[in-house]
Amino acid sequence: MGDNIFELQSQIAELKARAAPEAIVVVEQQTTELEAKIVQMKSKPKESERHLKESQRLLKESHDKFRSMEDQLLKLSWDVAKVRYKVEKAEEALAEETRAALEKARKH
Repeated sequence: MGDNIFELQSQIAELKARAAPEAIVVVEQQTTELEAKIVQMKSKPKESERHLKESQRLLKESHDKFRSMEDQLLKLSWDVAKVRYKVEKAEEALAEETRAALEKARKH
């Protein structure tokens, strides 16, 4: 039985010796690939953070432009209301002058 165990141990050692160089190459390749993935994965949060900051900057810029345009629109709305009021008053004055002129013309 001792010889049988020795023989099996010998075969195992031989198999390990033959497989070791191939396994080492495979493990080294896998290690290199995994290290590359780690580098890539580490860069993704940084890249995402840059995109987030840029998006936030653009959003703020757009929001500021919107507010500015909204202020301009409000000012223009007030200006239009003032002009309409002046036009109405001018029309009323013109109508009054026309009526007065017609009355004066009838009396003469």
